[in-house]
Amino acid sequence: MSKRKIFVGMTDIASQVSDLKRILPEFGYEALTAVHEKNAVVQQCEVDIILGEKKRKFPLFRPRRISTRMQPYWTRYCDRKLINTALKECDIFIFFWNTILPRYEDLELLKRNGKKIVFCFVGDDVRWYYGQKQEFNFYGFRETEYGENYDYSVKGLETCLNYLRHGEKYADVLFSRLDQAQIALRPYFRHHMMVDTKSIQPGPAQRKVKPVVVHAPTARNVKGSKYVIEVLEKLTAEGVDFEFILVENVPNHKAIEIFRNADIIIDQLLIPGTGKLSSESLAAGRVVMSHMAFADYPQNPGLDYPVIDVNPDTFYEKLKHIIGDLKLREEYSQRGRKFAEEVLDYRHFIKKMLSILSGEKLPYDYVPSFFREKFVPESEESVAVYNKYTQMVAGCDWYKENVKPGTRAELIF
Repeated sequence: MSKRKIFVGMTDIASQVSDLKRILPEFGYEALTAVHEKNAVVQQCEVDIILGEKKRKFPLFRPRRISTRMQPYWTRYCDRKLINTALKECDIFIFFWNTILPRYEDLELLKRNGKKIVFCFVGDDVRWYYGQKQEFNFYGFRETEYGENYDYSVKGLETCLNYLRHGEKYADVLFSRLDQAQIALRPYFRHHMMVDTKSIQPGPAQRKVKPVVVHAPTARNVKGSKYVIEVLEKLTAEGVDFEFILVENVPNHKAIEIFRNADIIIDQLLIPGTGKLSSESLAAGRVVMSHMAFADYPQNPGLDYPVIDVNPDTFYEKLKHIIGDLKLREEYSQRGRKFAEEVLDYRHFIKKMLSILSGEKLPYDYVPSFFREKFVPESEESVAVYNKYTQMVAGCDWYKENVKPGTRAELIF
């Protein structure tokens, strides 16, 4: 008798699709995994189907104009073949960043066929710059420096809201994080950047002299790398004894070995929270530094994160101190591995997800309120977009239970 199947796709952000494919069989499930494209060369992306590659295999023939006209039909055929296969084989669908069909038509189709849908929001898929900017200003944080490549337009807003509200409307279970939920409406469970602790062995003991400090940004401007590098250059000029390694464009398996053999890992200084870098480093028993804002930002209810809380203003003093405090480094190292095993491991996510899908009623980790209570639209043109997508979910039971009706700053709830 074959195992039950769970579909996991469609972007392998931080190798979470690949990791779940490997771990789900421990719970009696096979995984059918697919992505639109490989996310980055540094990630493993060990999935069953790369949909973009299949679409590019369309044969060209003469006359060329006929071939060109037929190519969109081939693209739609590839999409439909995948969704039909998944409908036939899978009962649960877990989505990261995208769904299968381009306009999310698959969500209604899945619901009609009685499938369970899980959305894991993971960052800029649902984080909108102007929402984050306002919230960070409210808490006194520096805003994230996205730069000129970010789409600040109403079109960019629509792309973000379209995905967010579709997830809120159709998901049976929703996982997200406070630092990306500024324009969210639906209550959700905490999404940790998960790690397979069984695949990462603890690293060596902390070095007594010349500790190795590692920073591995996926995007320098978002991670606050300029502040990291400025401080490291300052400490070097002062004669502080350490070795610095900047890790970029390195395959994941090689990067993990670098993390394991380091002493101190620097994650991010702007967005409060941690990424996959922190999870892997905690699993390896490393000292992790990241912006957490424990005293001000209510993102960690009931959790004692073994991460040194830093921001651009405090990073210099705290890094200098931890480099010279071997005993404190050893304490953080021991706590980090334990925390990864007890909180961050994929197996806790899978157990929680399956329990909720089976009918267990668990209290939400977060009930978002910033959009309803404080957010002000950035332009007159954007107001219509916000209201359009609020209306899309206004009939949902969770909306009626958690969102107070009314009008504020031209936003209609």
